[in-house]
Amino acid sequence: MSACATLPNTPPLSPDAVAAGVSVEDSTFDKEIKYVGPSITENRECGGPLNLCNATSISCLRSWKHRDTGVLTNQLYVGISYGDRRLRLYDAANLEGGEQAPFTSIDQGVHDCSGDLCTYVEEFGVALTSDFLAAHAQTGFSIRANAKSGTETVVAVSANYVQGYLRVAAPSGAH
Repeated sequence: MSACATLPNTPPLSPDAVAAGVSVEDSTFDKEIKYVGPSITENRECGGPLNLCNATSISCLRSWKHRDTGVLTNQLYVGISYGDRRLRLYDAANLEGGEQAPFTSIDQGVHDCSGDLCTYVEEFGVALTSDFLAAHAQTGFSIRANAKSGTETVVAVSANYVQGYLRVAAPSGAH
């Protein structure tokens, strides 16, 4: 789960701190410039009799700007590590209001097992338009990731994060 830029994440980060933490990958070998925001880390305890799903989610915004067209493609990257008896199999995401967002499964697998409990890692991306990000710069946003197992995980991105990220990835509202 290393698809996000690393930055000490002491919530809430100011837009300036987020902007300073955005990494820019610009190589003459690529047709796109890649922007990667700092990690948003959230620890979750699900409870239950066996407290099976202690989970950590790491998320960040990332974008690819095409050199020739200037078109920006955006994604909320999410990596979730959790303890359970089986993979959750995340396969869809919804925006607030119920709209389904384009979902890409990136990786899933077993990290470690002890007895019949394992630590699993699942990584996925949720596509977001530049207009969506601009519209949520003052409010932030949340997505709900849905798994075949029935598990639903909400990932929130603050207004400060969106503002700071857009300062670097889409200055002056460039799409």
